[in-house]
Amino acid sequence: MVHHKTVSPIIVQLDVPPDRPNCGLPVNFALGLYKYEMTNKLPKLDVEKVFSYDAEEILLARSRALTVHGTRNIRSAGDEVELTVRDYFARTLPSKYHITHGHLIDRSGTTSPQLDIIISDNVNLPALMRSRDSSEYVPFDSVYAYGEIKSKYDGRKHQIEDYSNVIKKVRTELQRDLIENTAYGGKVGGNTLIRDIVLGKPHKYLNQFFNFMLFVNGGNFKFNSICDFLQETDAKYLPNLIVILDKGVIVKARIDHDKFSFDKYPEFCEDKSMSWCFCPMPGTGTSRIEGNHLAFLYYCIMDHLQGSFLEPTKVIEYLRPMFMGESIPFLVEIP
Repeated sequence: MVHHKTVSPIIVQLDVPPDRPNCGLPVNFALGLYKYEMTNKLPKLDVEKVFSYDAEEILLARSRALTVHGTRNIRSAGDEVELTVRDYFARTLPSKYHITHGHLIDRSGTTSPQLDIIISDNVNLPALMRSRDSSEYVPFDSVYAYGEIKSKYDGRKHQIEDYSNVIKKVRTELQRDLIENTAYGGKVGGNTLIRDIVLGKPHKYLNQFFNFMLFVNGGNFKFNSICDFLQETDAKYLPNLIVILDKGVIVKARIDHDKFSFDKYPEFCEDKSMSWCFCPMPGTGTSRIEGNHLAFLYYCIMDHLQGSFLEPTKVIEYLRPMFMGESIPFLVEIP
């Protein structure tokens, strides 16, 4: 039943729908009510399709890379996929985050191996130097997350094990102090800082890392082939999340019947019932599985960023050796 309201006549170039007589009202008025009724509900965005389209772009980048690889231009082939993934996050993450690739550098000048993607603070000091190939040297104190991007999984190349060695080098050879969340879990005591109460962050440490691996194609992936490595390796030297775009995600989790629980920070996981699991995410059946896995990666990164806090990086800490060296070998004259 249509409830007649006083509305301004809407003139449309349409015939009156045959199943909706105008009941003797002026044609333009009846059409106005008809249009009002038909458009009363706001349209919906199909989010699943959005992520499916984004995943398709990454898959297409891999196809282009294979074409370039056929010309023996190995470097350009590898860059094709990495660029597309970085462009995706640069487009979808807030502008206060800087998306780049290159090396991490700590206050002592120690640098990390090459990293395919780095997410850093874009407000204070996103990078110290940019090279001609667009790779950057990013202050370690400015980094939220970093990751490895691979076109295809190949178990014979031990890619996960190799990236774990990179993480180990970063964690053991570069220096960065973790900032404790003194209001963690909502607990307030004598050592609790007002800053942490106001921030209300959910993490144990405000500046803990999130690192990940993304494989566009699953290749010869079999979870059993890496399960022992994941269970036996110290979690702080493993990726927080491994995404195989066309197959599933590897995450520390617990699956109880139809309930899926996971921990984004396996290093700090206190739930002994959780273990490394391989989880395909088929979704509702109307979306592409690649889009579902991309959406999960996006969610984990966004949730990490929103739950993190970095103190503004002090540039003097990175330049001090240029001014002072390891000691002060000269006298400063003050007039």
